[in-house]
Amino acid sequence: MGRIPNFALLPDVIDSVSVPVIAAGGISDGRGIAASLAFGAVGVWMGTAFLVAEECNIPGEHKSQILEGRLEDFRSDRIYSGSPMRGFRKATIKAWEDSGLEPLANPYQKVLMDDFNAAAAAASRWDLHSNPSGVGGGLLTEARPARAIVAELVNRASESISRLAASI
Repeated sequence: MGRIPNFALLPDVIDSVSVPVIAAGGISDGRGIAASLAFGAVGVWMGTAFLVAEECNIPGEHKSQILEGRLEDFRSDRIYSGSPMRGFRKATIKAWEDSGLEPLANPYQKVLMDDFNAAAAAASRWDLHSNPSGVGGGLLTEARPARAIVAELVNRASESISRLAASI
């Protein structure tokens, strides 16, 4: 999780290496797939788009947070793990930041927060429990079966590629 946005970094990486590149990060729809392929990636790695799949076994409250979240609600910090981790912003993160305390290094912060997450889960306090998810969550609007998600990704990528080819 660096400071350079994915679609600014991707062309530089592709031009700098002699191996196939798989794009990852912030890709939640077919347009992101098409853009990645247009930059020269051979494929994409997607995660958050499938967190809201009906088959995904994360708490329903976490799916709702992702679906209701805006792009700016998904930020990287070290509060839950001690290492940079992107997720849905919680009151826990704000409270930690407001305390002025620096997170401990990994693995100490993770050990500390694992107990906190376990207690939050036991109390069904999903508003406090960690929800690792990518910024692309801000583009998602509904939970659907994984099959429907894949079909839409393929259709939208194909439409975007066709539109791009027609404009050349």
